[in-house]
Amino acid sequence: MPSVPRDSRAGPVNAVCPGSIVTARAISSTRLAGWTDLEAGLAARTRGIPAARHGSVAEVAATISFLCSDAAGYITGQSLYIDGGGLPRPAKPG
Repeated sequence: MPSVPRDSRAGPVNAVCPGSIVTARAISSTRLAGWTDLEAGLAARTRGIPAARHGSVAEVAATISFLCSDAAGYITGQSLYIDGGGLPRPAKPG
């Protein structure tokens, strides 16, 4: 069975892996966790993120836009993390 990312007829196949992004859901879950000071609650969620901040929906959209552009035409079979360096990655063999 052919691999989709390696089948030249399929076109690029990539994954976008967003980390902690400020959305209505992130705000709601911060409030549901008991934070009355929203800024403090969101700041607490940035612990462990090397960029020391949340990402934005616009940053995720810009990354997807890039991957859909001709400039990314030779990128395929990749998982692109948009997480400020915060998500653990699986160990690479070897």
